[in-house]
Amino acid sequence: SVASGSVSVEEDFKIGFDIINGGSAKASNIKVSVSNDQSIICKSQSIIMVDSMDKGENKRLEFTFNALRDAVTKNYPIAVNVEYEDDSMDGKGEKQTITQYVGVYVENSKTGESGSTPRIIIDRYGISTGQATAGQTFEIVLGILNTHKSIDVGNIGISFLADEGVFLPAAESTSTVFIDQIKAGNRVEKKISFVTKFDAVPKSYVLNINFEY
Repeated sequence: SVASGSVSVEEDFKIGFDIINGGSAKASNIKVSVSNDQSIICKSQSIIMVDSMDKGENKRLEFTFNALRDAVTKNYPIAVNVEYEDDSMDGKGEKQTITQYVGVYVENSKTGESGSTPRIIIDRYGISTGQATAGQTFEIVLGILNTHKSIDVGNIGISFLADEGVFLPAAESTSTVFIDQIKAGNRVEKKISFVTKFDAVPKSYVLNINFEY
């Protein structure tokens, strides 16, 4: 979970999430860290170490951030990095790395912006399978929020483009989604299906999401 709507400069906000050992064996020497733009600082400890997690074990983590006074009004990505050792027989103690991104919309009224332009952001998301697997279909659920307190937005077009073309729209889906209207302060949920290229190299890829409204 992440701060709902937008956050203001010089205002603390928190990002919380669960790490889950969804594998078939114990994971050890788990290092969870966050990476962020220089306009955002992590006020809590930016690295958390977990000795081990058994199969199926779940652990809740939370980081506290603050947007600096000179931060530009925009959506900032924060990377959540998880490094661990795979204790399964197949893994033989090999190190594994997973990176996911969280977007935080910072609104700076102290830089002279009028604040009259409505903004829409993705304030929550989820992947149906937990992660994308080469050659398989997965579904992304997006929560799309109009952060403005009084202005509705309409004729919204949302397009998707993945790094290296690794994610393609599934047969029943499309690379562009249209929304007639999102009222002020309201959220609309959309589900989009993708299929991962069968020869995709195991690593983190960025799915770019562009808004027009």
